[in-house]
Amino acid sequence: MTDNQNFWEDREKELETMREKAAWPGGQKAVDNLAKRGKRPVRELITDLIDPDTPFFELSMLAGFGMGYPGVEDVPCAGIVTGIGKIHGNWTMIMANDSRVKAGTYFPITLKKHMRAQAIAGKLRTNCVYIADSGGVFLAHAGGRVSR
Repeated sequence: MTDNQNFWEDREKELETMREKAAWPGGQKAVDNLAKRGKRPVRELITDLIDPDTPFFELSMLAGFGMGYPGVEDVPCAGIVTGIGKIHGNWTMIMANDSRVKAGTYFPITLKKHMRAQAIAGKLRTNCVYIADSGGVFLAHAGGRVSR
């Protein structure tokens, strides 16, 4: 194998690891914690929402890695799943907080990804569906002073 081939195979493995972290933030423990609260992982909710046997085209799965926010290096999947799927035969933009990522808290990258999905929906003239399970805004980036 050449050095070039080794380099790209290593990058491919890194991307796969990032995709896994984005899809399963917190691993099985996080899924178990959701179940204790009567909740399910966001991608399961989306699968149940879209028409059976139709695809969900997820957008920007790798957004949020390496952000370097104070005390938070990575925000897997930017904390929000966005994509297009069919609901009752209509293409629909779906946006859903992943509460396994910092309790669904909104970071600047979360807002950017959310707004980008809405802009795409506007250009495509599709409906939007939003599944909300959010801890609010990451206060270090709230833009104002926080009273104590």
